[in-house]
Amino acid sequence: YLEIATDEGVDGLAGPIPRSIASIIASHLRRLLIGQDPRDSERLWDQMHRALVHGRQGEAMMAISTVDCALWDLRAKWMQQPVYRLLGGSARESIPVYASMLGFSVQDLGLVRERAQYYKSLGYCGQKWFFRHGSMSGREGLKQNIELVKT
Repeated sequence: YLEIATDEGVDGLAGPIPRSIASIIASHLRRLLIGQDPRDSERLWDQMHRALVHGRQGEAMMAISTVDCALWDLRAKWMQQPVYRLLGGSARESIPVYASMLGFSVQDLGLVRERAQYYKSLGYCGQKWFFRHGSMSGREGLKQNIELVKT
């Protein structure tokens, strides 16, 4: 987790995060944040983005995003408001959600079917399954990905 603490006793929390992201924050971004006003999030984001000029993708952007989330949490606590209020309030009464099936095996299509039906029964209107095969797997991999979708 990342915790950003202020001298006013308010803190912001984000995470959990992997060690690789924590390392980028500790080694590259920390120095840009200490002593700064956490309410200046646009300036801080710009400085972090510019500091990681050779890594504006992947883990570097995940590190910036983690800091940004912690700063939003901090501001929300400081203002005693939920983050969604700071972002402009609610736009609708409910939001449809999908179930992320990350971590489930996609090789046993019987288990895929069972899990898909179970999560549908919980009320999820969609599911996000992760293909095991990419372009390096050729036509056979493509066929297996198609079978996953059909299941």
